[in-house]
Amino acid sequence: MSATTDSPEVRLEKVDTRMGYRLEVRSTHSGSSIRIDPLGLEGLSWQDFDELTEDTEANPDITLYKDGEPVTPPQEIRFRNEYALALVDVTDDSVEISSPKIGFTNQLTGEDLSWLSEQTTEILSEFLENPLGPD
Repeated sequence: MSATTDSPEVRLEKVDTRMGYRLEVRSTHSGSSIRIDPLGLEGLSWQDFDELTEDTEANPDITLYKDGEPVTPPQEIRFRNEYALALVDVTDDSVEISSPKIGFTNQLTGEDLSWLSEQTTEILSEFLENPLGPD
């Protein structure tokens, strides 16, 4: 993870909203962002991003922030609500999202996260059309 702004970067931060905690994924290249709740994170744990991210920017650095300041990996962040539990494990070059309740884990690259930051939350609903994972 890099705190420099010379290259494209994806910033991750756990944010407290009036609706609970969310993972904010922000691309410094495009300026776009998305906030994902625990159920949305759980839905990400079984998606195939290879098909979704074919035309995205080169793999950007991933930087985790806490209270507006970059923090050093590895870091595990827990997101929970009445419907879901998701663990987000940030390392130097990827993010692992796991859903212990349903047993799925997914490794996301900076490219995957950059693509995700440009989507609306409607994509999360599409991912959850089958809430128990892939067929």
